Amino acid sequence: MENWEELITGLAKKLTPGLAFAALMYWLVARFGDRIPPQYQSIPYIVIIGGFLVYTIVTVAREWQKAKPARQGNVEIEQGVNESVIVTGKNNQITQIINHYARKHPEIDKEALNAQIMAYLAWVEETFGKITLRGIEQSGRQVVELPLDTVYVPLQAEYTSEKDAAQLQRTPPDDAEKHNPRIALNQALSLGPRLIITGGPGCGKTTVLQHIAWTLAHAIRTEKTAIAGEKLGLAAPLPLPIYVPLSLYAAYLRDLPPGASGKQETLAAFTAEYLLKSQGGLTLDADFLANLLHNEQRVLLLLDGLDEVPEEAERIIVRRDIERLVSGKENLRVAVTSRTAAYQGRAVLGHGFRHVRVLSIDDEQIQTMVEQAYKAIYPEAHPLAKTKADELLNGIRRLEADRRARLGEDVQPLVATPLMVRMLLIVHFNNRRLPDQRADLYQKAVDAMLRPDYILDESVSQEIEQRVGGSLPINREMLQLLAFHMHQRGAEQGREIGEDALREILQTDPNYAPFVDDLIAQTRQRGTLLEERGGLYRFIHLSFQEFLAGRYLVERLRDLEKIAAFLEDGPISEPWWREPVLLMIGYLDITSPRLAHEMLVRLGGLDAGSLEKVQRLPLETQLAAAELSAVGYQECQNQTPALKGQFE
Repeated sequence: MENWEELITGLAKKLTPGLAFAALMYWLVARFGDRIPPQYQSIPYIVIIGGFLVYTIVTVAREWQKAKPARQGNVEIEQGVNESVIVTGKNNQITQIINHYARKHPEIDKEALNAQIMAYLAWVEETFGKITLRGIEQSGRQVVELPLDTVYVPLQAEYTSEKDAAQLQRTPPDDAEKHNPRIALNQALSLGPRLIITGGPGCGKTTVLQHIAWTLAHAIRTEKTAIAGEKLGLAAPLPLPIYVPLSLYAAYLRDLPPGASGKQETLAAFTAEYLLKSQGGLTLDADFLANLLHNEQRVLLLLDGLDEVPEEAERIIVRRDIERLVSGKENLRVAVTSRTAAYQGRAVLGHGFRHVRVLSIDDEQIQTMVEQAYKAIYPEAHPLAKTKADELLNGIRRLEADRRARLGEDVQPLVATPLMVRMLLIVHFNNRRLPDQRADLYQKAVDAMLRPDYILDESVSQEIEQRVGGSLPINREMLQLLAFHMHQRGAEQGREIGEDALREILQTDPNYAPFVDDLIAQTRQRGTLLEERGGLYRFIHLSFQEFLAGRYLVERLRDLEKIAAFLEDGPISEPWWREPVLLMIGYLDITSPRLAHEMLVRLGGLDAGSLEKVQRLPLETQLAAAELSAVGYQECQNQTPALKGQFE
């Protein structure tokens, strides 16, 4: 027995820990087994067998771990068939793309291609990782860039299946919201691989795509895939994000030479060309980029602005090309955006696209947007950020309360989209108060609606801005002429206008007549300040109609006596004209304070000459003019001592 003890002890010193443990247990049984009661003698053998099983499992796991390929930076190398190099690693979607491409292009340098893709992802992060606020004036800066990840607030949306999408186009928005299920928009990708996201002007559609692109690029490049699950509802392997503006694709098709090949007339070919032009010094090959889309790779194609395609016939072609691209490609994800006005008829996408409609923002979302924006603007001064946010939020509440007091409790909120929040933020950031500078707010909002700065590609923004009359000023002048004539129709008939009447108004001015079709087409396709429903046109908020009507009085009549005569002939006594008059005074205050003061004096009869003219009016008209003059004075920013003396 002692010889066995010595043998087992010697072997245990040389064997692995698992076998040594088993040998030790065997020695203990042999040495003391006769002392173990019969009912417990099986236990040591159970322990020995269990030890062997545990040892086997651990050994297999360790050997499998050792067999994994060695990493080289973000790339892992292992030898495949015929000793070819296969790239593998945690970024499965990238390695699959590289491997698939390498089958037809064995000459490629896979490590170099991996580095190029990583550089592309870094470019996406930088390009889409910020929200730009233009039109600010502080410390010599004209642009403020806010980190997207900090200030982005998920919006709410409703969704339908493909078979219900056509029905949604015929359903009034208020009714649709009652019947369709809702989802946080940042989780919309979980609905399926193909989405069409629609909504009104400034509702945040492009920002949604921007957030998706940034999140995926950051998650893939840093290998923190859980971020995509948290922010987008996507699990690994993650798709490679590619952003494309559809209006440029339509222009690309128009510019193709007559003899262009069928391959050139594809969305995949344009996407490759667009990326090479837009990403600066990156070196991804055009053939590689086109291969991504043609060969069912893990890619998310972000197609922005179906409504930005100017002609309906072109939108139908673009819709067809989108459907051709996705047909039979289950791993190719696509998200398309469009304003609701343009997503109808033959432009509606089939092939399994889920329709997601962006909803208006609520008070809680407005508060979050404002607070996060000011935290990003003043990252080192949290008390100041809170003070500024509270000031703006209180201003928004006063603005909305004032609208409800004037227009009724059921009036549509003015601040119902992220774009309006952005406009308010710009106004407040320039140290102006709300709502005292309502005219300034509306002026900036009007220009923002007509100049699509929110579009990520600057060339697209410029092209859209020039569609009506070749410039923003012509577009704005046409709308203010329309707003004035609509407002003259009165409260009962002045909120909507038919197309024939719209044409008649705008064609009275020979400067605008050539551009009437452009304005109508743009309104039908994408909407700006105007929207079209069932053949009737209306401003998206009555406040914009009121502001533009007041602006028209200043810009077209240009003479204070003519303006006063028009108002005193009836409008100044009508509640329907109260807002245009106050906004006219506010517009004068921000463009020509001297004329604003003269208008206040003239309406209020504050000097001898104007008093003589006012006294000729009926008492009701005198009182209305004096009241509007006093309220207009209170809203003016430029209150000189001389003017204060007349009012106070």
